[in-house]
Amino acid sequence: MAWHNFVTVSHVHLIKTLARNPSLYNNLLTLYSGNPSTLPSALKLFDRLPFSPTVASWTSIISSTSSHSPLLSFQFFLSMLRSSTFPNQRAIASLLSHHHFLTPQLHSLSLKLSQSNLPFAGSALIAAYAKCGNGEGALKVFDRIQIKDDVCYGAAITGLVRCKNPVYALKVFACMRDAGVYSNEVSVSSALRAAAELSALEQTRMIHGHTIVNGLERSSVVIGTALVSTYGKAGEVGDNGARKVFDSMLAMNIFTWNSMIAGYGQHGDWRGASEVFDLMQCANNVKCDDFTFLFLLTSFSNAGLVVETQIWLNKMESQFGVKPNIKHHTCLIGAMARTGEVEAALLLTTSMPFEPDETIWRTLLTACVSHRKTEMGRVVFERLVELNPLDKSAYLMLSNLHAIAGEPDEATGIKKSMKNLNMKGDGGRSWVEVQGEVHMFTASENLQDGGHKCEIMAKVVELMERIKRLGYVGSEDRKLWYHSEKLAVGFGLLIGELPTGKTLRVVNNLRICPDCHEYLRHVSLLVERRIVVRDVNRFHIFDHGRCSCNGIW
Repeated sequence: MAWHNFVTVSHVHLIKTLARNPSLYNNLLTLYSGNPSTLPSALKLFDRLPFSPTVASWTSIISSTSSHSPLLSFQFFLSMLRSSTFPNQRAIASLLSHHHFLTPQLHSLSLKLSQSNLPFAGSALIAAYAKCGNGEGALKVFDRIQIKDDVCYGAAITGLVRCKNPVYALKVFACMRDAGVYSNEVSVSSALRAAAELSALEQTRMIHGHTIVNGLERSSVVIGTALVSTYGKAGEVGDNGARKVFDSMLAMNIFTWNSMIAGYGQHGDWRGASEVFDLMQCANNVKCDDFTFLFLLTSFSNAGLVVETQIWLNKMESQFGVKPNIKHHTCLIGAMARTGEVEAALLLTTSMPFEPDETIWRTLLTACVSHRKTEMGRVVFERLVELNPLDKSAYLMLSNLHAIAGEPDEATGIKKSMKNLNMKGDGGRSWVEVQGEVHMFTASENLQDGGHKCEIMAKVVELMERIKRLGYVGSEDRKLWYHSEKLAVGFGLLIGELPTGKTLRVVNNLRICPDCHEYLRHVSLLVERRIVVRDVNRFHIFDHGRCSCNGIW
């Protein structure tokens, strides 16, 4: 009410003084439009301006209505064009923020007006293309901006992360740093998200160092939380990474606490997760939520602690007043499935108070692959594809299940079914960071990197032959030989020239298959290197022939 009175008094003053200064009326338009309740007054004022609307007048009404009424703002924009008034950067940027489906058309207009290579309009175009999932379009706009500021770089990095292109996002951040452009919270937190996607520890440490130099590490809760999350996803959850940052932070919020618990949870470190949870109960002004319990339950589930998972699932509502949802029940099903209680886990899906979703059926199918339960795997597969007939991961897991069971004909038949459904079978992808550079590999016998193709495949086979002497029993199915994680590790050992004690880190977009798990376990013993693999479920730290998951994943 006070705001409305202030704007009204200002309007009355303009009328009484017979002022006709356009800038005064344009400012009043902006004031009226700053609140949805006064928007009708802004529309009336615009219709009764004592002069022909200027560029600033049109821009004020377009910018002000874009968030409250996108259709109305577009109508004003068309009226502006009909009046032969050329829009400025702000008008185009306002439209792009709420009409990203018009991005190509607005891009063409900004090109004609020579605005697309300017920082303000260019940043808006980058963000709009990213919202459409067009990372290539966003990069083209970014490259053509002549003078790039922190907003341009931030929009490009954020957009590329949104478009699932973390490698290029990190390259843009490196260019930003080399150009001496100030890094704000947006650009740094987005760069950390890109590093987290790739589990790129060296990149994470570089960005961390950059935040320390610029005084952002301890002063910004957003960046501190992003560092905790990124270190956790890069496999450094302890005193050399996430926990060190966490303990040094001056201020925290619920996201900080949850990120720390999530880091421990992904490693199956239930002791670390429980410790942070207990500290959280003693903290002021923070209350655990459903995500807190999801990450805590994940730590028990990934450790295969069925009883503890059940206890804390019951405690959620009885002691903390947080009602469990289907994701929390999935943790219990996952714990049972990982420990071999697949039949009991399947029975639990019929008694829980929710209809099983894709995640639950996928968890059960994963367990069927791990424990080689072919018949049950077929049943679970059918339930999963009922919900999502084009779930590529379901077909790949069933194919792997048959291949591991020594049924190559069935595995080939599933691949043919995928082809008939127009699904490509190269869904497995892995990323490895070698000498500060991130490289991607797909599950295929036909590598794209012609320069190293033969050497990498030869390295995989060479390692396979050598670890057979250590007890590895490989599959006869050649398709399993060239899974993406094997290729990534082969490349890392071939090209990386790893010094003694250096850890090789790999990210896999699917769940690691049993054959690859055994392969990497034996390779870690052979080459005396730690190999850290982050798959879609959890971390696997292979060290001297042992895995941190203890065979539970």
